[in-house]
Amino acid sequence: MVLLLKMTPIDLANIIYPVFKLSSKPNVDEGVIFYYSETERNGVVKSKLSLVDDQSAKGDTLAARRLSLISDGIPLYPLKNAIFFLGDLIKLSGPQVYFIDSNGRLFNYKKTSTAKLKFYKINRIIPITTGGAIIEVEKIPQRFKVLQLPSEDSRCAGILHSGMSTILYGVYNYIPEDTVRRI
Repeated sequence: MVLLLKMTPIDLANIIYPVFKLSSKPNVDEGVIFYYSETERNGVVKSKLSLVDDQSAKGDTLAARRLSLISDGIPLYPLKNAIFFLGDLIKLSGPQVYFIDSNGRLFNYKKTSTAKLKFYKINRIIPITTGGAIIEVEKIPQRFKVLQLPSEDSRCAGILHSGMSTILYGVYNYIPEDTVRRI
């Protein structure tokens, strides 16, 4: 059985990355997450069914179940937007935005508090040979990983401060003023 979860920052420890952003709220019925639509053209009604996940399919993870479903010829809903970092999940979240994690947990992340967004000068960008980079910023001993190598004109990093946690929010080629964001 699939439950739609309303997640708060405390619940984030339970999700498994990568997380995939869905285009809208999907239908859920007996462990099957899907999109269904009907269109009418010249009196002819066409229906379209696309599965996101079927938890009764063979496999322990979303990816394994989707491979099983596609090998059976079942049309799948394309998962285009993978999210690997908490900062990206926070940026993309909204009241009508739904996600599914790598275990097939469907959720809507609810922003319940605020955090300071401070901007720090980038001291060093260390490229990773397999892609992406490690970013070092002034005044913070923690390093941050990004999946894409920032451009050479990247000057600062936006860091969310929530309690004792620091979360990379973005890399910028200009230095904005510190602000606050809902998280």
